[in-house]
Amino acid sequence: MYFDNVAGVQSEAQPGRGVICRLLDPAFGFFVWAGHFLLVYITEAVACQLGLAFRGERVHSGLLTMLAIVTVLAAAVVLAHGFRRWKQRGQAGDRGFLIRLTVGDDALAALAILWQFLPLFMVPVCR
Repeated sequence: MYFDNVAGVQSEAQPGRGVICRLLDPAFGFFVWAGHFLLVYITEAVACQLGLAFRGERVHSGLLTMLAIVTVLAAAVVLAHGFRRWKQRGQAGDRGFLIRLTVGDDALAALAILWQFLPLFMVPVCR
């Protein structure tokens, strides 16, 4: 048993999860979003510096395909995290608000991940 300062009640400790992990859990989707943002735009910048945009349509479409796969995987990870938390809402007790906040944050982050990928298809590479 431990004393939960946020809820003010005693509850069972979750094995392997500290206070920091529980406080950062609602921001999980935003961390994935930030990592995806950096990966996509750094990859684009490196590809432009290496001249990959001018090596043919096959290389360009391969780069976009790889970034599309990374985007879908990042969105899937965030949505899986949100779905896992949504299934835990029944046993959350006093932490129900944090569970709902986590699910909402994950939905916003997944939408943002998919939304930030659209400009790669609309804007020419390295122009």
